[in-house]
Amino acid sequence: MILAWSLREDGNEDQRSRTQWLFDQFEEEQCQIIVPTVVLAEFLVPLSEQRRTEMLGAMSGSFMLAPFDVRCAAIAASLIPIALDGRKKGEAHSRHSVKVDAMLVATAKVWNAGRVYSNDAKCRELALRLGLIPHDLPKQPSNLFGYAGKAPRKKQAHRARQRGRSGSKSK
Repeated sequence: MILAWSLREDGNEDQRSRTQWLFDQFEEEQCQIIVPTVVLAEFLVPLSEQRRTEMLGAMSGSFMLAPFDVRCAAIAASLIPIALDGRKKGEAHSRHSVKVDAMLVATAKVWNAGRVYSNDAKCRELALRLGLIPHDLPKQPSNLFGYAGKAPRKKQAHRARQRGRSGSKSK
C-alpha cells in the first residue's frame, strides 16, 4: 500500500504526505528502491491498460523492479507454512495475503534489500525472520521540521508518478 499511496495517490492526505516524506528520505540517503514484481502486479491491478503501460515505463526508470525467480520461490515456500501455522481458513490474514507477503519478503532477501517497508505487521514479521529490517510507514518525521509538503518534489516517487501521467521515460 505504501507504493500505491505514493504513486497512485491512493490513501488519505496523512498517508500520502508521510509516504512522500519517506520517499524524500530515500532520495536524501541515495537509496535504490527495490519493488518486487509481485508487488508491482498488485499495484497495477486497478489501472487501465494504458495507465499500466505508462506506469511500467515510469517505474522501470525510477526503481529496480526485482523479479520473483527460483531462488525467491524456494525461500517463499519455506515461509508460507510458518506464516499459515495456526490460522484457520477464512481468517482475516488470508492464505492469499500470506503467499504474497512471503513472495515479497523472499524477493527482498534474494535481491539484498536490507530494509522492508510494509504497512502489514504480518509481512514485517516474515521480513524479520529472514534477517531483514522491517519498517512500517513512519508515524511522523524524524526531525523537528518534518515534511510539510514544501520540499522540492523531484524525488523518485514523484518522478515516477509524473512519468506515469505523461507516459514519458525522460528524467
